[in-house]
Parts: sequence; structure tokens; C-alpha cells
Amino acid sequence: MAGTVAENFCPKFVLGFDPRRMAYRTCHENGSWFVHPLSGREWSNYTNCIDTEDMQVPAVVDVVLVFFISLRIIFKFHTSPGVNSCPKLRRLVNDIYIGGYTVSFLTLIISLCIFHSFRTLKCTRIRIHIHLFTSLALSCLFWIVWYKFVVEDPDVLHANTSWCVGLHILLHYLMLVNYFWMFCEGLHLHLVLVIVIRFNSIRLIFALFFLLPYTHLPHAHTRCAGGKKVFIKDIVAMRWFVTIGWILPVALVTLYALVRNTQPLDTEHCWMNESHAMWLLTVPVCFSLVTSLVFLINVVRVLLTKLSSTSPHPAPLGLRKATRATLILIPLFGLQHILLPLRPEKGCSLERYYQIGAALLISLQGLCVSCLFCFANHDVIFAVQCYLSRFFPDLVTHPFLESNGGQPATQSRDVVVNVG
Repeated sequence: MAGTVAENFCPKFVLGFDPRRMAYRTCHENGSWFVHPLSGREWSNYTNCIDTEDMQVPAVVDVVLVFFISLRIIFKFHTSPGVNSCPKLRRLVNDIYIGGYTVSFLTLIISLCIFHSFRTLKCTRIRIHIHLFTSLALSCLFWIVWYKFVVEDPDVLHANTSWCVGLHILLHYLMLVNYFWMFCEGLHLHLVLVIVIRFNSIRLIFALFFLLPYTHLPHAHTRCAGGKKVFIKDIVAMRWFVTIGWILPVALVTLYALVRNTQPLDTEHCWMNESHAMWLLTVPVCFSLVTSLVFLINVVRVLLTKLSSTSPHPAPLGLRKATRATLILIPLFGLQHILLPLRPEKGCSLERYYQIGAALLISLQGLCVSCLFCFANHDVIFAVQCYLSRFFPDLVTHPFLESNGGQPATQSRDVVVNVG
């Protein structure tokens, strides 16, 4: 009614809000809703909804808070009026996600430009990196959109428009794509390193386990700049990897959307609420993570086995190599996500640290893989050195002139596990 204040319980789908409290909206005498002077839009007052227990941030993360506030200022990120009063911890977590995804997106774009700039970086392994980096970059971009225009605007969540529902579906598709391409990274390294060493009858192994057409003839190179060969044609391998990485998630997400759309209670608030339909996505993700963990264990086991038979001091050398391989391959296979379900109980003092740690772990994965598998990749370093030595011969020495036998090391065989 005109000239009154409408009240309703605070939305429970907004992090940091107490659903037991009341939000209100003012209706003017002329029958129009109150318009916020800064945004120029109709505005509901959610300031009373703030959960005061979330207002305090642990002192140990004050530095993190200052950093991401500075990052918000640098990139000119502005929040909607309803979010300026949100709890400090929730704002910090959102800023970490936005800042982390922004940094990851920029580094992934730089990495993709590097991969596409050199003809020597053309092999199955680098092509898989390109697909993974592309999926991570797209995911970072749309997660930034989600946090800026959906999470930080309760009115959008309440309106439940078709575009935010579509964004939700797209984000979950990209999530599956990310996990499946990380699975392809592990599958490729496992096939090249473990299967070749353990078995001689390659056609039989793949017929039994993967039902793919393979040949005994060596067609594809495992090294981008020359070296050993493997048993599978590049075009055949990439065809199956693309099917797993890009096409299979379409079917799974479509099934998820159809099932969830049949449940009226699961189609509110941009589908942000928990739903039993999420199991259609959770099961494939868990399968990919468990399988990637098996790949990692096999790779490390082969590494230790080979070093034990070739090194005069196998124990310390093998341990160092195995530790290094494990630390490098964990972000590539996405195995750090296994820790995310280990969440403290709600209200526990450790929950705040968990939220901040999870935000850093998830949003900065793109930065991590870019540094490990592009900026520190020996094939990339080799290609860049060759390029720069043509223009600055006095400053940059050509790699073939260095004492390495004229062969660059490859990241996934020689640099990561060093067993080639």
C-alpha cells in the first residue's frame, strides 16, 4: 500500500545474511518504490539482514583484506549499494574470488598467446595444455561476471531472470570442462609414461580399457622440439580428448538442467540453492579426480622404479624427484580440489580460514598452471630463447650452443618426472 513499509524475511540464499531477520522496502505516497540515490534503481534495504557474527575477520588475514581492497581500487571494481554494508568476511571472500580469477585470466591469456606464437610448440601435450588453459580462462571470465552481477546484487537473485539461470548452467558446464581436461592431462601422461613402459602389446591394452583405434607404428611425437615417439596418432588422440573435454560435458549439463528444471523449489534464486540434481555433476567430477589420483600414483611409482635401477643413490634422488613430480602435477590434474569437501562445521572458528583458503585455492589455479606449464615450461623457454637470440645474440645465447646436447627438455616427461 502507498505510504507504507513492506517487510519480509531476509533471503537465506545470500551469504552473510541471517534469514531470521527482516528486510524492508519503502513505498512512497504516490505508489512508487524508494529509489536509491546512487544507483538510481528501486532498492530494498537489506542492512538489517547482516549476520553480525561474520563482521569480524581474523587478524591474520588483515593483510589479505588490504591487498584485495587495493586490487578492487586498481581494477575499479564497484559494488552495488546493497553490498556496501555486507559483512567484512563475505566481502573479503568475494574480493578474493574476483581478484584471483582476474589474475588467473590475465596469465592464462598470456600463456595462450605464447603457445600459439611458436611453431615448435605443436604437439599433443601442448595442444592439451591449450584446451585446458582455454577452459580455465573462460571459467575465470564468467565467474567474474557471476560474482559482480549476480552474487553482489540480491535483486538479481530474487528476480531469477533467464540470463542468470543461463549463466549458472554455463558455469557448471565450464566446471565439468575444466575437470575433464585435467583428466585428459593425466590420461595422456599416464599413457605415454606408464602404459608404454609396462606393456608391449599396445593395441590389446587400449582395446580392453579404452576401446580406441591404435596402431603399433610410431606416429606421434611426445616431444615438441624433437625426441622420442609414441604409439598413437596425434589426430586420433586429440579427437578423443576433445570428445571427452568439450562434448561429454554438454550431455551431462543438459541432463542436469532438464532434471533440475522439473523441481520448482530448485529453480529459484538463479539456481544458487543446493539441489539433489547436482549429483549428476558431482559423480563425474569425483570420478575424474579419483582417476587422476591413480594416474599420479602410477607416474610417481614408475619414477621411483626407474631411478632405483639407474641411480647410484636411489633413495634420496628418487624421493626428491617424486616429491617434485607430485607438487608439479597436483595443480595440473586438479587434485587440490580433493581437499575442498573437508569443510569445518558451520559456525566453527576454522570455517573463516577455510573460506579464505578455498577462495585462494580455486581462483588462483589458472595462475599456478600458467607459471608451472607455460612460463617455466622448458619447451617455451627453449622457443623464446631461440627467438630472442636472433635479435639479441649478445644478450641471449642460443640454446643449441649451451652444453645440453642440443636437445630441449620437455615438461611432462623430462622436467616433471625426468624419466625419459
